[in-house]
Amino acid sequence: MGEHLNEVKWIEKLPGAGGDWGRGVVGTVRELESAVDDAEGEKDELDRQLADVQAQVKAKKAEVNAAIVAKKKLLRSTLKRADDEAGLMFANAQIVAAREAHRTNSSSAEPRHEKAEGYDDGSAHAE
Repeated sequence: MGEHLNEVKWIEKLPGAGGDWGRGVVGTVRELESAVDDAEGEKDELDRQLADVQAQVKAKKAEVNAAIVAKKKLLRSTLKRADDEAGLMFANAQIVAAREAHRTNSSSAEPRHEKAEGYDDGSAHAE
């Protein structure tokens, strides 16, 4: 028996259990308590579903973060590789001239990105 239903049980002690009025009040309280119980059960289920979804999102976010770290590492190694291999294929003066031409021709409207960690632009090796 619900807490609120217990509060109106006295009506059943009235002559004729309060008649239609008494049965209506008790029945309404009974139905409303049942509806509240159902709604609370639904809310609890939604809370469980939310926790499941949050766990899935957290796992997916960790997966995406790991992929970002791996791609950044690959990006840094590719930049280093470009520097290393360019020195094997072209004269240092050509590399320096190409870099300078790139810097001169770069549009100021283009976003500037910081060099990746470990990136050597070759300027220390210029002749």
